[in-house]
Amino acid sequence: MQINNIIKISYVSCQLISGFLRLSETEAKISDDIPFCELMNFKKPAALTISDKIEDGNRVFQSKLVFYYCDHWLKKAKRLAFLCETADGVRYLIGSDERPFPVITQQETHPNNFSDNQLTEVTVSYSSARFPPIIK
Repeated sequence: MQINNIIKISYVSCQLISGFLRLSETEAKISDDIPFCELMNFKKPAALTISDKIEDGNRVFQSKLVFYYCDHWLKKAKRLAFLCETADGVRYLIGSDERPFPVITQQETHPNNFSDNQLTEVTVSYSSARFPPIIK
C-alpha cells in the first residue's frame, strides 16, 4: 500500500528549472542542481489533487495543491513551481519552465472565535496538456 500524503513541499522560480526531460507520459527528470527552497512552516499533510477533463476535444490535466501556511503570507508567490513529496518518497512537479505557469492564491483568515483555523490557505492551480510528472 502506498502512502500518498504530501509531507514535503519545495518551491523554485519557474525560470530556474533546467534539465527538464520527459521520460514517459507520467515521469520526468530534472537537473539535480536546481535551487529548490523547502517550505518549512506548513500544516502537514498538504492536499494534492490531479484530475483530467476534455476541453475543445483536448485532454487537459488540472493540478491543485492546497496547504495551510503558518506564517502570514507566502512572499514572492508568482511564477513558482512546486515539488511535492509523499510520505513514500514519490515527488510530483507542479509547474515547469514553460507557460502556462501555476497560479497561486492565498487567503488569510481572522475568525470570530478561537477554535477555527487561523492559518493562511495557499492554493496552487496548474493546468497543462501533460500529466504533472513524477520526478525520477
